[in-house]
Amino acid sequence: MAKISTHPIAPILETAERWKRDCLISDGSLFSKSHLWTLDNINQFKNYFVDNLIYGSDQTFYEKFEIQLANAPAEVKQLSAEMIYVLLLFPSNITARKKAEDIRLVWSWSGSNVDECFPVLESSFAEGVGSTGMAYNNLRWAELVFFTTWLSGFKSLPVTERERLLSDPWIFGNWLDKTEGSDKRQFRHITLFLLFPDYFETSSSRNQKNQLLSAFQAKVGSGSSLIASSDSDWVKKDKNIYFVRDQLTKEAGEPINFYLSPYKELWLTAPEDDLAEVDMRELLKNILEKYPTARATTSFGGQHEVRALFERLKDSISSLGYIKSNPNLLVKYSYGKGNWAETPWLAILDKRETTTTQKGTYVVILFRSDGDGCHLKLGQGVTEITKDFGSGSAATTELQRRADQVRAMFPEMMNTVFDQAAAENIEKRASLTGLYEASTIYSRYYKRDSMPSNEEIARDIKTLVDCYEQYVDEEMGEVAESVNNEPVNIESYSYDDALQDLFMSKAELESVVETAKRKKNIILQGPPGVGKTFVSKRLAYLLMGKKDPSKIEFVQFHQSYSYEDFVQGWRPNSSGGFDLKNGSFYDFCEKARKDPSNTYVFIIDEINRGNLSKIFGELLMLIEGDKRGAEHSIKLTYSESDRDRFSVPSNIFLIGLMNTADRSLALVDYALRRRFAFFNLAPQLDSDKFKDLITGAGGSLELVNKVRSRIGALNQVISNERRDLGPGFQIGHSYFCPSAAISTDAQWYADVINTEIKPLIEEYWFDSPEKVDTLTAQLLQ
Repeated sequence: MAKISTHPIAPILETAERWKRDCLISDGSLFSKSHLWTLDNINQFKNYFVDNLIYGSDQTFYEKFEIQLANAPAEVKQLSAEMIYVLLLFPSNITARKKAEDIRLVWSWSGSNVDECFPVLESSFAEGVGSTGMAYNNLRWAELVFFTTWLSGFKSLPVTERERLLSDPWIFGNWLDKTEGSDKRQFRHITLFLLFPDYFETSSSRNQKNQLLSAFQAKVGSGSSLIASSDSDWVKKDKNIYFVRDQLTKEAGEPINFYLSPYKELWLTAPEDDLAEVDMRELLKNILEKYPTARATTSFGGQHEVRALFERLKDSISSLGYIKSNPNLLVKYSYGKGNWAETPWLAILDKRETTTTQKGTYVVILFRSDGDGCHLKLGQGVTEITKDFGSGSAATTELQRRADQVRAMFPEMMNTVFDQAAAENIEKRASLTGLYEASTIYSRYYKRDSMPSNEEIARDIKTLVDCYEQYVDEEMGEVAESVNNEPVNIESYSYDDALQDLFMSKAELESVVETAKRKKNIILQGPPGVGKTFVSKRLAYLLMGKKDPSKIEFVQFHQSYSYEDFVQGWRPNSSGGFDLKNGSFYDFCEKARKDPSNTYVFIIDEINRGNLSKIFGELLMLIEGDKRGAEHSIKLTYSESDRDRFSVPSNIFLIGLMNTADRSLALVDYALRRRFAFFNLAPQLDSDKFKDLITGAGGSLELVNKVRSRIGALNQVISNERRDLGPGFQIGHSYFCPSAAISTDAQWYADVINTEIKPLIEEYWFDSPEKVDTLTAQLLQ
């Protein structure tokens, strides 16, 4: 369907078409005549980047990226530059010059100059397509992980299958939405627009798409006739937007754009509209001018001008579109209780984080009592901190630690108008000044005599609110609510849902779930390929009663994993000192503690590969089912005071995964075994669901029987080798669960044997290559 744009995007679409043709279908390059977009290069990049993420805020994205790719071949570094190029095609809020600088930097790591082979680099970005906001830049690593994940899967498919997917926008959209993270990543929406611009909108914002559908609900009606029951949730939404566009185009008799008049006024709140009835500049100046006199000469109670000014300021800020449309936000103010406050304030609070300025994080305007000016800041409540840590250095350290944790999410805020500490004393009481400064995450001071414009104040507030909301979304592990004031629909999950996916009986499944509810901690163990990870996520959904990935944490133990990674430990900081940092399980417990009405599940892959006593430490006691909750809290190894105590909430379940073919299994200590219930998972090659999975992907019954008979015979050989192998080393069914259509039985089967099964049996019989050759020949005959 033809559409018009707010600015020229033809160069972007031409590049996208080349990307589709030369890189996704073929293995070529966007910048040169090389073959860069090969499966081997992509998987090498995945190994260097996705499997080697560097966490922490001490380095920029590109500093970390260079370290990750340091040992990569030149062609992998050039591929990574072209992948970043594709990521940057869409954003209109990043200049073409900055984009080109980034690409030149990454390409230069390969030892060559990109401008020599692609001299039109900067101009090829044109003006971009649409704004991606701050989050896309701050979470570029996450967008690139998502890109790499789906790209690896896509390039693993035969060319004919890739061509089939790219021939239909809805088929490709449903395929893409099976990639982990598709429901959170902007690049999901960007990819679909670039590849199918006639079917998808020039928006990468989930919220804006939800807002658009809400505004045009009357035209959506019962939904597009294109929608199929098997469509993903987002494909259904995209089809409905396409349906609305089709109706409006027919009514207008020409192509339309949702971001141009007369359509944008129907759904999109424009910044200038926000400010039409708002004059925050004058209200701030009036409060600063009148408050000192009122505090000195007027009794506190009753109706007076200061109260009226704060009410008007509250109404003005509440009417801003980005505040008004977010049901999580509330605006509160105070100029004292019974007596005039020395520091009056007005705050914007997210109800998921806090409803009081005494604790948590929030956006606040703090007014100087002498009327000189006010601070607009993203900060923290200090009252609760002082109760737990006192008013000395321990409280200051904790506030600074939490502030650093938030700042780590927003490196782009480093060079802005916002300071990272209050530039002026907010309180004259010396004991609190240090705490208020330590509580500051970002701050900007407005002097009364040089107050910025109304528009600039609105932009500053929006910048801090955007940071605040992104922080709370990440901290709470929640999908942000859509702008139509309706919560995102989380699907319920029942035994019937689980049994559609799992090769288990209902009785087996009920036994595992009921034991988990009683014991709180279970371990799934079995040979490679029996689907332990797959089963664990479905068990997590069953324990929750809903399909909510945001309440699941997944980690993998290894020999270097430590107590400091899992619970808490001292880590070096950028100033040459050390900060006490919380580990993955500690943070997950705090997240669950804030949401006691919901169930959270922590999954530990390869649990037997770590030094369990050192990793768990004193938590070996706290994870026991009857030792949960605050009444069993204890001091941790690095606790600095008696008040700093920790417990494991009762709404957390632990699921450990063990590979019985791992020869370190015997090292799992008795203390851990006593605290977990163990369940064995076995190969399910004879399951009817296994048969249906293969035939449903295009495989024949002959193929099913071949897998069953030959892998079954191999498993018998493995089981009989009791001294070195045994049943725990059998080959699981998931090796033969197809992730895409099977075009030819023989080729598909041979690929699995040669690339997955043969390397495994080579490891099993590493000292007997003749036996490996014999077994492989039997499998392939």
